[in-house]
Amino acid sequence: MPDSPLDPRALWEMRTPGEASGTGAGRDVTPQLPPVARRMVDAVRKGEVGGMFPPVVAPGPEGTVAVDRLLGGESDARMIEHALRDRRFAPLLELWERLDGWCAHSRKRYSSVISPEILDITNADLFGPVVSEAFVACAAGRPHYARDRVVEWAVRCQEFLALFLDRLLRDMDACWPGEPAFRGPVVGLWTHGEETHNGRQRVLRLDCAGGGRVAYKPRPASGELLFTQAAGT
Repeated sequence: MPDSPLDPRALWEMRTPGEASGTGAGRDVTPQLPPVARRMVDAVRKGEVGGMFPPVVAPGPEGTVAVDRLLGGESDARMIEHALRDRRFAPLLELWERLDGWCAHSRKRYSSVISPEILDITNADLFGPVVSEAFVACAAGRPHYARDRVVEWAVRCQEFLALFLDRLLRDMDACWPGEPAFRGPVVGLWTHGEETHNGRQRVLRLDCAGGGRVAYKPRPASGELLFTQAAGT
């Protein structure tokens, strides 16, 4: 039994490119990162996607761990680039490719209700939770689990966001609040990372151009129907 309720351990041993040049190096290495992965590394270098990866932690009070900082800067960018060349992170690269393609398709389709720059794979506010989970799953070194689960998470994420945007497109023309604060388009979109609902859907916070904010929580309306159902039906 560990002394504390938390037993933090390294998911994998990170080596520098120089240390990786010994015996067997390159055996399980992706020779060249795809463009979307290089964009992500560049964003790490600029300090723009700290929420996309698990944070750096430090010892906290009473045997816990606490967030020390988010990844960012040249050193962290080199570390992430080196990690992504490990074959175990192939499912993460595929997730990025899939969601990046969806973003490119969706920016024009939903441009009337949401600012196009929000739908970008390097938007950590939107994609941070699913990418961080996928990164941890790949780093844990269980290839069959990571391959199956990360593919599923990518599909579920795409389906959830498409459903949300279709509803937003409908609601902004039908039942959207008329106050100036809720004037569109949506200029910010934040995904809650702590829990999922109904097939890995997540709570979203929408920032409107007028300054107002709206919470979107996907869940069945069955509870409300108990109170609104007409007598005898």
